[in-house]
Amino acid sequence: RAMNVLARACKAVDIKERAAMYSIYISRVADLFGVTKSREIYHEAIKDLPQKDLKPMCLKYADLERKLGEIDRARSIYQYTAQYCSPDKDGDFWEAWKSFEVAHGNEETYTEMLRVKRSVVGQFATVQLLPTDVIAKANDTSKRGKKRKPVPTDNMEILENEKKEEVSKENAPAVANNKTASP
Repeated sequence: RAMNVLARACKAVDIKERAAMYSIYISRVADLFGVTKSREIYHEAIKDLPQKDLKPMCLKYADLERKLGEIDRARSIYQYTAQYCSPDKDGDFWEAWKSFEVAHGNEETYTEMLRVKRSVVGQFATVQLLPTDVIAKANDTSKRGKKRKPVPTDNMEILENEKKEEVSKENAPAVANNKTASP
């Protein structure tokens, strides 16, 4: 009965608290029924959790499978999780997978991990140009200047300003050369 309450709580709790609730649920199931029974809960958690909470849950799940000696299962969890982890922002995930492959894999599995990483780099390079990243970059470039420029709020305006800065940087050497060449 208590497990049913925890299962319903995982579905009903606010999305921000869902990962913590699943962690409690998994630990209780592991205590009462054994760690192998917690696999079902991990699968359920991975389906229900938002993308930002997947990485820690999947890392715990892969570690559990590794401890149980299920190396192939752990490897497939890493492969699944890789699609949600940017190599630039989630270095801890990629380092964990690398150390896993060094400890438990062979040359073929290690190169497969590198192949997946390259494909994910390409995926994140084309997809992950978020407006928040563009605004943050605009804020960084505006802080470097002597005058404080107003921060544009329109994404198109931000991109236009970046292009203007690139063009002005490219033209700066040509202007300097013209000034020195004239008498």
